Amino acid sequence: MLRILLLSALAALALAEPRYVEHQAMQERVVGGQVASPNSWPWQISLQYLSGGSYYHTCGGSLIRANWVMTAAHCVDT
Repeated sequence: MLRILLLSALAALALAEPRYVEHQAMQERVVGGQVASPNSWPWQISLQYLSGGSYYHTCGGSLIRANWVMTAAHCVDT
């Protein structure tokens, strides 16, 4: 039984995906198949994290009030 548990744990660790995937900065933004200029979607936000002196996008959100953002639950930690 212990052997199965250890093998399962090892398989889970080996197959687990990283929570954050670092990407190179993109120069263009595409919305609905059309190139979008910066600030053309002012109610959209980018949740980012800092790693090694650079910020990386993790999730998006929408401004619903001046200081309130709505995003998916999996995008934030409690």
